[in-house]
Amino acid sequence: MLAGMLTISGIASAQAVTADSIAALKRDNELLKMAISINDQKLDLAKLQNQLAEKNSDVDKTADASHKAADNNQEAAAELVNDDQDKSKANSAKKSASSADKSASKARKAQDKLGDLNKDIDKLKKQIAASEQKLSSMGGSQYLHPST
Repeated sequence: MLAGMLTISGIASAQAVTADSIAALKRDNELLKMAISINDQKLDLAKLQNQLAEKNSDVDKTADASHKAADNNQEAAAELVNDDQDKSKANSAKKSASSADKSASKARKAQDKLGDLNKDIDKLKKQIAASEQKLSSMGGSQYLHPST
């Protein structure tokens, strides 16, 4: 009879350990999922940061083109002032004004895209920091990799 009671108590404690083990495994699984999500966010951040150089270059190129078009427009307008009845000079001034307008529009769009990219980078950095803080507070700091 004593042997039967020992066996029953042994089974009960084994079940408690198993339930604890399952809970620990589920918790580790949740922490790993969070760590994977953070890693994916860091990969996205790296991609966005790699686009910065290209967007900065686009802004510089479009700004230069806009300045050149504005200078050409100013020259064409100055020529037209000297001979305002010349139809070819008027057409030239009209074309250069249109070109300057299009160039300025492209420069603004490039600047807006750069601004949007910077906003996206800042937002993602904040999300990563919040996710890392949450993971650390849950005891999953061992799953965090240092940022490079």
